[in-house]
Amino acid sequence: MARHYPVGRQRTPGVLQRTLRKRCKIILTNYFNMKLKVLTLLTVCLLASWTGYAQNRQREMYGDETREVKMNYVHSLEQACKDAYRQKKLIFVNCHADWAAPCLGMNQFVFSDEEFCRYMDKTFVNLFVDMSSPEGKEIRKEYGVDVFAQYLILNYKGEVIQRIQGGSKLPEFKEMVDLSLNKKTSLAGTRLKYESGKYSKKDLYNYLKALRVAGSDSLFKSLAKEYMAMMEEKEYAQPENWIFAHLHKNRQGAYYRYMVANKPLFIKNVGEKQVNGYLTSLFSSEILSYATGSTEYDAEALNRLHGEMREAALPDTCACEILYNVALLRGERKMHDLLQYLNENGKYLDNHRGIRSLVELNLPQPGMKDAEKQELISYLQRASEREKGTTSRRLKELIEQLEKNTSQGIDFQHAPFASLLTKAKEEKKLIFVDCYTSWCGPCRMMANNVFTRPEIGDYFNAHFINVKIDMEKGEGRDLAKKYEVRAFPTLLMIDHEGNIVERMVGAQSTEKLLEWAKSVKHND
Repeated sequence: MARHYPVGRQRTPGVLQRTLRKRCKIILTNYFNMKLKVLTLLTVCLLASWTGYAQNRQREMYGDETREVKMNYVHSLEQACKDAYRQKKLIFVNCHADWAAPCLGMNQFVFSDEEFCRYMDKTFVNLFVDMSSPEGKEIRKEYGVDVFAQYLILNYKGEVIQRIQGGSKLPEFKEMVDLSLNKKTSLAGTRLKYESGKYSKKDLYNYLKALRVAGSDSLFKSLAKEYMAMMEEKEYAQPENWIFAHLHKNRQGAYYRYMVANKPLFIKNVGEKQVNGYLTSLFSSEILSYATGSTEYDAEALNRLHGEMREAALPDTCACEILYNVALLRGERKMHDLLQYLNENGKYLDNHRGIRSLVELNLPQPGMKDAEKQELISYLQRASEREKGTTSRRLKELIEQLEKNTSQGIDFQHAPFASLLTKAKEEKKLIFVDCYTSWCGPCRMMANNVFTRPEIGDYFNAHFINVKIDMEKGEGRDLAKKYEVRAFPTLLMIDHEGNIVERMVGAQSTEKLLEWAKSVKHND
């Protein structure tokens, strides 16, 4: 007879049930001589408390609707092997961790589906194992189960026929399960075929598909190169070959160029959301670095990047397009326009977890006017109310920091170096150059903790023309050679003729940097 267990409350006791037992035991010990009616009342109260907590947890995770797990499970590997031998079936093992949201989600959306469960009961011997139980710990060690959700399909000898890593909704999950039913598609069968050395292109594809379902990423990437070498360009857009798309991350590569030129065909075969999501991923990191100020504003480079995005025909509401406009307004130091734009379009970043708040936490810039700062504080207050937990706390801390500081840090200028030399001559000032790279940790420390200090900003803004230059990009490469910059950060004081007046290498404290700056002979 099938056993029906509520979602999140399997046969094996979970943490909350164990806690409940301990609490009941304490009550029974302390009040042993009390009347039975009182003991019963206390126990019922505890049970009601636990039930309410569990139901609230389910509602938080899945909403008000709850479903039952309808799988007909056995609960020991030994019994599963005996049944599998007798019934000539494979064993489906649900490696369950009651603390893992993907496992609970699979119970909610997959193992509660009656049609699917009837299919599983007919096709497999289904074994449920709590990974925190003694047998669960043994299985976890024996089969290397270290990611949840995870499922094993074994033969009656306990040998792995297929591994499924990660959860998926129906019908995709059933398709993964079905790989195990044919030697030509199962992980065990396709591995043997490949290792024999006598395999076709189709055999290799089946092996790669089984590896991907199993979560064997490193081996998948290695063998995928062999398969892709067999492919012709016209095969790139075939639906079955979409599993290789994430391996092509070079926008200069043949795969990317073919996709951009044949985007309608890819959309027809795999869907617009999938294609635009893939293309967006190829731009997101680079464009985000401009939007957060991690990469210094470079109008020409940003324009080229936007041209590539347009060529890829990304929609106007995609994350990259939103981040491009943020980067542009940030670089042009149009704080009012930037905040207005985020008010209207920031919602389009919400589908990408953490991106919106990351941009907001990096909105402050040196040299902001008081009116801009007040407008920014108002915006951040609304953002802190929208967010929750740690992100909300960090936004509130940023607001406090902005309210305390009446002065900002160094106001770095954005212009070609030649024009800065001209400006230095006109204003009779030295040029302070922060020679940095995007990967340099000490450079980031200086940028975040030293250059932002009010006392540093007051002195440097009054006495120098200040500029930050990435030594690995644009004219920074030539300047690195000219000034023999070999370590980062390197801090230079340069006169209007381009000669080095002073040099300091390495990250410095606020006190050391200010002392050094005051020791430099000024032109003013």
